[in-house]
Amino acid sequence: MKKIIVFILTAAMIIGMFTGCSNSTGSDQESVVKDTITFVSRIKGETLDPTSGKSGDHTTFHSLYDTLVKFGADAEILPCLAESWTETDEGMSYIFNLRQDVKFHDGSDFTADDVIYSFDTMLGKPNYASFRTTIGSWEKIDDYKVKFTKTSPYSNLLSVLAYMGYIVSEEAHSPDPVTFDNNPVGTGAYKFVTKEADGSITLAVNDNYFGGKPEFANLVIKQPLDASTAVVALENNEVDVISYVPPAQIPIIESNDKLEMVEVNSWYVYELMMMGDTLNKDVNLRKAIFHAIDRDKVITFASEGKGNVSTNISSERIMSDYLGTVDLGGYDVSLAKEYLDKSNYDSNKVFKISITSDEAAIAQAVQADLKEIGIETEIEQLDINDWATKIMGGEVEITITQDGGVTGTPESVLNTFDKTHAYFGKYMATTDEYSTLVQQMKAEKDDSVRKEIVKRGLEIQAELTNSVPLYDTMVNFAYNKEITNITPVSAATNVYYVGDFKLTK
Repeated sequence: MKKIIVFILTAAMIIGMFTGCSNSTGSDQESVVKDTITFVSRIKGETLDPTSGKSGDHTTFHSLYDTLVKFGADAEILPCLAESWTETDEGMSYIFNLRQDVKFHDGSDFTADDVIYSFDTMLGKPNYASFRTTIGSWEKIDDYKVKFTKTSPYSNLLSVLAYMGYIVSEEAHSPDPVTFDNNPVGTGAYKFVTKEADGSITLAVNDNYFGGKPEFANLVIKQPLDASTAVVALENNEVDVISYVPPAQIPIIESNDKLEMVEVNSWYVYELMMMGDTLNKDVNLRKAIFHAIDRDKVITFASEGKGNVSTNISSERIMSDYLGTVDLGGYDVSLAKEYLDKSNYDSNKVFKISITSDEAAIAQAVQADLKEIGIETEIEQLDINDWATKIMGGEVEITITQDGGVTGTPESVLNTFDKTHAYFGKYMATTDEYSTLVQQMKAEKDDSVRKEIVKRGLEIQAELTNSVPLYDTMVNFAYNKEITNITPVSAATNVYYVGDFKLTK
């Protein structure tokens, strides 16, 4: 969830995760036409240490460090530092068999001790607390075997490990993490060289990379650029990949036959969430709000038409087998007014829509739609920390957020609306049946039984109408056509494996 809980603020982390474990067979040629890849990141990283708890540029992280498993071309899970794995404990645990031919950049051996140390260090930091809802425990079995246990039967553990499970060298990190931050040591396809005053990172190829020597000798990762500046740099061949192109700039890319524009559906959905006493006690008022909002107008107003109207409680990628399980309905002004007439809404009441700057355009479109049926609102724009504090303290009536991610599941979505949830569900309308269902869902190991529980949970949430799914977002990147072997799904996972990139022959 993008800001979700600062989830909580893995938003910051989620937003720009790139490169990593490579399947490249590589090339040993002495010279190539182009020996450097230049990548423009989407966020400014604070650290080169992925275990620090600070926000980092994950293009850099996935280049310097590997993970136990990695994403394939369609986000399927493939081997990486773990060459194989087996499920155990009725599907609650995985035993990973580690590769025995892996060296860190300093020449030391990679073993299970490094895996355990990395997770001990990383998951002890508050900013990674959300991942503890998926990863229950981890332990060493022997020097090349580790066991990870899920927190619930439906936890998407493998995706979490592929997404953020970076492994650092215990030997290099444990004596002095500060020194490590200035000279990071991983097993990745690229090794650290320098960090410039402007934040740009230069990396050099890891000649002994276990996945095969990468095609490009150097990788330069630049800090975020103004959108128009980034596009001009791409056009001028000054950079090779830009990780996000605003809608207004897309036609420029598409009109250039030397550039490639990639757009795909993401795992994220923008949604409006309703909380607090007034809304919790009045389902008719919640339904009035639900049907009053023109999702198509929101998409046009907020993202220049880039997105798909949501017809499910979460994104299509997350809902998967549950698509169309319930009919949520949609924009219907007449129906909205009918529900409003049946509600207890006081026309003197002004609802506050609490957002951050990212949702300003969406909030303005929502405000206009609610005004049309007679509901008055004011927009409260907060910085991310104040927004999170108000959410966690139950001080918000209406908010708009981006929910989802490659690690999400239908079960995790339903859990968001449960009263045990610390951020949203805790302050939303619920029923005893729903609370019981969620607890059953968390414990049920039989997939077919749990599927029926999830279906019923979706039906209850459709009736409760705690949220208004607005639109599934589209994500993109653009690159120089001299580069190939970049999978489109990277735009949605935010994970790019630069070690796999090739030069067009």
